[in-house]
Amino acid sequence: MALLEGGEAGLATGSGMSAIFCIASYLLENGAEAIISNRVYTRVFELFTKTLKHFKKEIWISQMIDRQDYLGWQAEGGKTLKDKAGEKVRWILENHKPTPPLGSVQKQVKLIVRGVDEKRRKAAS
Repeated sequence: MALLEGGEAGLATGSGMSAIFCIASYLLENGAEAIISNRVYTRVFELFTKTLKHFKKEIWISQMIDRQDYLGWQAEGGKTLKDKAGEKVRWILENHKPTPPLGSVQKQVKLIVRGVDEKRRKAAS
């Protein structure tokens, strides 16, 4: 489609609303301001007045999936998504050092566990 239109790239969406969402979320994440009429389609109005307010100001890009072609994928070992996910899980299990919860959180967890233990004892009797 991009070639037919003389563009560098293209994006196909499943609906007009998803196209509007893609453009709005991209532009607003990059600091643009939006001026819209209050007579636009209801869902478009809600997108701008409600939904986009809750977006984080950061973009996360998955490292599990990349955009290289088949030959590049093969050259890097041809790992499947399952292979990559398994490697990532193993790395996390070996390297992640969680920060301990706050004392108040630990107390709440202990109370919950005690409550569950008591219910189990009563149910077993």
